Amino acid sequence: MTTIAFTRPERRLEESLALAESLGLSAVCAPSLDITPGDEGDFSRTKNALKGGRYGIAVFCSPTAVEECIRVWGDDMKDMFDGVRCVPIGTSTRSSLESIGIGSFDLPDEYSSDGIVGYMEAKGIRDPTVIIHSDHGSPVLIDGLKGMGVETDELIAYRLSMHSGDERTERMRRMGSNGEIDWFLFTSRMSVGSFFESMGEDAVRMLSDAHIGAIGAPTAKELSDRGFVPDVVPEKYTFKCLLESVMSFDVHHQ
Repeated sequence: MTTIAFTRPERRLEESLALAESLGLSAVCAPSLDITPGDEGDFSRTKNALKGGRYGIAVFCSPTAVEECIRVWGDDMKDMFDGVRCVPIGTSTRSSLESIGIGSFDLPDEYSSDGIVGYMEAKGIRDPTVIIHSDHGSPVLIDGLKGMGVETDELIAYRLSMHSGDERTERMRRMGSNGEIDWFLFTSRMSVGSFFESMGEDAVRMLSDAHIGAIGAPTAKELSDRGFVPDVVPEKYTFKCLLESVMSFDVHHQ
């Protein structure tokens, strides 16, 4: 059985572990990032702007962005986005919107900031847009839309910081150092940085002795810049597609 290791924000670990195991993979996971809420004043200003009809487009850049909006706005949220075209960055984000009854939105072919810019450009969408994301959101989306002449605002729905590590991190270190992990998977640029910070001098040796997967181009670039070119980067930037890419790689390289 293939053994994978990955780090994700704490709130994503349980569902990610269950998904990996449902596909027949043995998984070791540890928290990479801590999530803290965005500023209540920013949520209030965005709410007023939405109610005032300022935006024609709302881009949700992650399931966490949707969850934080639900946490703050609750039952008001569905009415607030009535008449606004909501564009989720991928299928998980779309599912989070659907869970509160927000639908009739579009999905870019490429689940990334570049994909959203390309989608809006291809569709000729120039409506004022609010981008709902973390404080580490890619500047590609904002710069790309502004370059198209789109009036753009942001809502920093949550903030990300490096996790200090715990016993799960140490278990991953032990197994990786003993050559017991076949794949290390990374789901964001920050998860790469968190891994190198928490594993210290062991990180290079662990990655040198295993295969590597990256969820998308920015994450792959972060790894490549550190000297590790991923073996797989799925076409769709989702965790499930990353796992399926690992399984496909193993089948074709047996």
